[in-house]
Amino acid sequence: MSDEHPDAPSTPPGPPPYPGTAPPSAPPPYNPPPPYNAPPPPYPPGGGAPGGYYPPGAPPGQWAGAPGPGYGYGPVGYPGAAPYAGYWARVGGLLLDGVIIFVGSLIFLLPAHAFRSMHTINSGRVYAHVGISGGGLVFLLVVGALYASLLIGLRGQTVGMMAARIKAVDATTGGLIGFWRALGRDLFERLLGALFVIPVIIDLLFPAWDPRHQTLHDKVTNTVVIKV
Repeated sequence: MSDEHPDAPSTPPGPPPYPGTAPPSAPPPYNPPPPYNAPPPPYPPGGGAPGGYYPPGAPPGQWAGAPGPGYGYGPVGYPGAAPYAGYWARVGGLLLDGVIIFVGSLIFLLPAHAFRSMHTINSGRVYAHVGISGGGLVFLLVVGALYASLLIGLRGQTVGMMAARIKAVDATTGGLIGFWRALGRDLFERLLGALFVIPVIIDLLFPAWDPRHQTLHDKVTNTVVIKV
C-alpha cells in the first residue's frame, strides 16, 4: 500500500501573487527635469492672478504673484489677487489728480479773489509774488480730501488712478474700503505733509522699497494699491 495521498498535487505550488497590482511590464517613462531657471507652473483654473504663479505647496488663492521684475506679489487672503501697482504708476496718478483738483478749484477760487498779489522784503529788496488766502487754502484742502475719499472709498480709484490703471483696495479682502476709511487714509497723508514736509516725502517714497509697494498711509489703513 502506498503512503501517498491520492489527491496530492503532482507539481509544487507556484510563488504567491504579486502584492497590489501586477508588476509593470516595462519601466516608467523618463521625465526630464525642467530647464534651468524655468518659471514655476501656472495657476490652476479658478484662482490667482492672471499670469501669476503659486509657490511650492501654497494652497490655491492664498498667495498670488506674477512673473517679471517690478511686479511683487499680490494681496494675501483672497482668490484673484492682482499684482501690486508699480511706483511710477502711483506717482503719475497722484500728479494727474493734483492737476485736476487745482484746475477744478480755480473755477471757485478766482471769482472769490482767493489769489492776491503779495510782496516780500528780503535784504532790502522787495519781491512780488502771487499768494492764496487762508480761506482759499482751506478750500483746496477740503476739496482734495473729499475728492480722494469719495472716489477711493466708493470705487477704489480716483481719475488719476483710472488713467494709471491702478486701484486701492483692502489688503486682506481685496474689497473697497469705504468713505470713512478712505478719509482717514487721506488725512493721515496730509498730516505727514504738515510735519515739516520730510515725513510726507518718506511716505511717498516708501513704495519704492516696500515689499508690498505700500506707503505709510497704506500701512496705517491696511490698504494696498494693485494693478487693474
